[in-house]
Amino acid sequence: MIYKKNKSAITAVIVCILACTSITCGKGNPPIDNSLSEFDTPIDGVLPWYSGKNMDPVWSKKPAKKDIRGLSELSLINQNGEKVTLPDIKGKIVALSFFFTNCHGICPMVIQNMKIAEAPYKSDENVVMLSLSVDPWHDTVEKLKNFYQKQKLKKSNWFLLTGSQEQIYRIARENFDADIQLNETKNMRDFLHSELVYLLDVESNLRGVYRARGTAQMQQLVKDIQNLKKSYRL
Repeated sequence: MIYKKNKSAITAVIVCILACTSITCGKGNPPIDNSLSEFDTPIDGVLPWYSGKNMDPVWSKKPAKKDIRGLSELSLINQNGEKVTLPDIKGKIVALSFFFTNCHGICPMVIQNMKIAEAPYKSDENVVMLSLSVDPWHDTVEKLKNFYQKQKLKKSNWFLLTGSQEQIYRIARENFDADIQLNETKNMRDFLHSELVYLLDVESNLRGVYRARGTAQMQQLVKDIQNLKKSYRL
């Protein structure tokens, strides 16, 4: 009797194990999360491209054109009342940032630290600096011009840009992931910009991201601009 009871217990355990195994096998392998970032190994002297929705840096080979992050549209007005479009900056290296003239926080600091990158290329027509206002409904051409003069900017092709609110926010959010939502409504005005500066190559592809809160990464930006100039023989 004792043997029969033990045998019955063992049989029950085996049936249970087989049932669990069958259920697991039926489900197959867990699905692969294609949204996970891919990793690449940095290469000395090579600036990465940024690929896909996660802006993964890629050094080993240029990603497919559809996957490369960069500036996809531009049609705004600068501090001189002139239109600046994407064809105007094609073939040029661009340092791009976001700001607004009434900002009393990080904006003045970002602009001041970007002067580190401005200085070596002040007269270089192949290096353009773009600062897009995230408050275009207030930042008129006149306000941009006054801001340019107040900040004592010297580079003739450092353009402070205003214009279509929708376009500026699309550029920030879809091209560069440049903002943090203030709430879940994703209202156009719910925009919190950062101190980041974006380096674009001659095809307006994103090639570097830098924090302008301090000066160290601005010094690196200067070196990386020079690196791109050599790469494209500018």
